[in-house]
Amino acid sequence: MSSTVRDSVAETAALRHLSVRFSPRAEDTVVAAIDGELDLYTAPLLQATLLPLPATGVCHIVVDARELLFCDVCGFRTLSEVNDMAVDHGGELVITRPNRSLRRIATLVQEMCPDPGSQPIPLFDDLEEPLDNLIFR
Repeated sequence: MSSTVRDSVAETAALRHLSVRFSPRAEDTVVAAIDGELDLYTAPLLQATLLPLPATGVCHIVVDARELLFCDVCGFRTLSEVNDMAVDHGGELVITRPNRSLRRIATLVQEMCPDPGSQPIPLFDDLEEPLDNLIFR
């Protein structure tokens, strides 16, 4: 492998990262701030991090997408899978502060190619609105 190709591959791998920071808000509610790229390569990390939460009693998951740089269909389907699990446990997953591209992928996946068994994921411009609704209902 030439050094140019090797450098390009290393640069691409370095750009693909995803981190999740949790901020508990109530016994059954958590804010998950996602930073980086959510795609085919990083979706398994998010799945392993969020999917177990509803079974532990944390069934209201507020995803803060302010720092999410990219999300592909695979990444959004992972969020949808977590939402379905949360709904099965009496809660839901919501997305706050999505950028324009995340709104677009949400529209494409949820409205144009919906999974018949999935619940739509609500999108909010503000972080506090869904928290107020979840915590004080």
